[in-house]
Amino acid sequence: MATLIYDGSFDGLLTALYEIFVEGEEGEELTAGKDYQPDLFSAMRTIATHAGRAAAMADTIRKKISPKALRHAYYACSTEKKDAGTMIYRYIKKGFALGKAVDSHLLDPDVAPVHALSKKVGRELHRLLGLTRFRLLEGGVLYAPLEPDYDILALLAPHFSLRLPRENWIIHDVKRGKAALYNKKRWVVTDLNRQGRLPLAREEEEMQSLWKNYFVKIAIEERKNPRLQAGNMPKKYWKYLIEKEGRF
Repeated sequence: MATLIYDGSFDGLLTALYEIFVEGEEGEELTAGKDYQPDLFSAMRTIATHAGRAAAMADTIRKKISPKALRHAYYACSTEKKDAGTMIYRYIKKGFALGKAVDSHLLDPDVAPVHALSKKVGRELHRLLGLTRFRLLEGGVLYAPLEPDYDILALLAPHFSLRLPRENWIIHDVKRGKAALYNKKRWVVTDLNRQGRLPLAREEEEMQSLWKNYFVKIAIEERKNPRLQAGNMPKKYWKYLIEKEGRF
């Protein structure tokens, strides 16, 4: 069984799919380079990411299956799950056979795993759209640190570019050492390995103090429900919530 190795990015995965479905490359497993473990019984080939081929493959999936299928594949890839590449390959292969109807086959063993991964990413994206907290740094840049379970910076950035179009901002995935940077015109995702606390603007420190005090004072002691709160606002995100700093 042949294994195709890609760089772990969605463009890399799309390039590998292009090699299989367009160029006729043999491959039944697709694995990100960081997850590949060689063995004596399978052939392997490394696929170099090619932006043009990735774009062509994305367009083919969009037209021959559906935009929804492309989104499911992207979300599933964002989980960074070890066997996500192979799952997506089987899902796309089934999609080329069934067309847009593929997503109605909810119990199909080639469809259900990708839907499950996509749902997990969609759930975290929805949460972080509400739980991302920006701080005003010295120099006027808004900064939001977070540590999501999945690689979703490129999903968060479009939302905040519309919500905060007149601000310079950084959304920092501390765990992965990368960030989405926005300069009032466009956003990019790039490496950012800086650790430690960044200098806050004086007005930010004052505002944080007021917000923390408000958060405490507005609570009704008799109606506190920690279990419900943790369900709506999971504790794994509290580390970077201003109102929760020092409370977990």
